[in-house]
Amino acid sequence: MGIGRSQNVEVEIKGNTLVIKVDLRREIGLSRSGKNVLVGTTAGQIRLENYGKPGYYVGLNVFKQGGKKNPTFKEDHMEKPSNKPRVRRITK
Repeated sequence: MGIGRSQNVEVEIKGNTLVIKVDLRREIGLSRSGKNVLVGTTAGQIRLENYGKPGYYVGLNVFKQGGKKNPTFKEDHMEKPSNKPRVRRITK
């Protein structure tokens, strides 16, 4: 399930195992430096207490080389921003 402000990151807890899914085919934007392409992010830390695991947090950024400062970068592969909410919030 998507969480908070995260983009292209799904989190699931199965027993005592945290499962994180990121679609590596997507590109959601450039890093601040412009050197890398962001693939998925939790946009900061996420508390797992809403998923039955109090005291646990996760923070994740997935990126690949190929930003504007990289000669192989092609901006047409980037996802176009939309006006609709990126992630739906699911609570237990």
